[in-house]
Amino acid sequence: MVISDEHKGLLSAAQEMLGDVPHQLCWAHRCRNVRKAVGVCDRQVVIASIRQVYQAANLGAAKDALRRWRARWQDKYPNVVASVEEDSGRLLAFYACPELHWEYVRTSNPIERVFRELRRSQFGCGAFANRDACNRAVYRVFSWLNDLWSDKDIWQLRIRKRKQLEMAA
Repeated sequence: MVISDEHKGLLSAAQEMLGDVPHQLCWAHRCRNVRKAVGVCDRQVVIASIRQVYQAANLGAAKDALRRWRARWQDKYPNVVASVEEDSGRLLAFYACPELHWEYVRTSNPIERVFRELRRSQFGCGAFANRDACNRAVYRVFSWLNDLWSDKDIWQLRIRKRKQLEMAA
């Protein structure tokens, strides 16, 4: 699965190089774009209602939530709704993954975290002096993240969190 923002170059490159590999568009980026495109007075309600789409219990429920969102906002924000509808297949691609993975693959945030750390590691120099310097920085960041995550079982954490929520309800 490819996970990316809506950059046209990324979309074209993924299609050209990977063909029919599922492509998940980042919900965080889409929600930011939707938020910017709607009126200030509607922002909270629009985002709260679109959140129901990607937090739905399954693909069918997500499609139902998308239909409700479309019906509510189509007349006031037709371009925004058309854009979300056009990309709905790529926005809902994460539902094809195991449920425990949904939270991690519906946005590009985990990937961007790695790049943020890499940019931070080159702070001050602006560019790498050569390929070896770049390789060392990449290795350092990935090694640090591997150490950070090595003793964490994110899947067990997700299962425990889900059970706690079920017990609280």
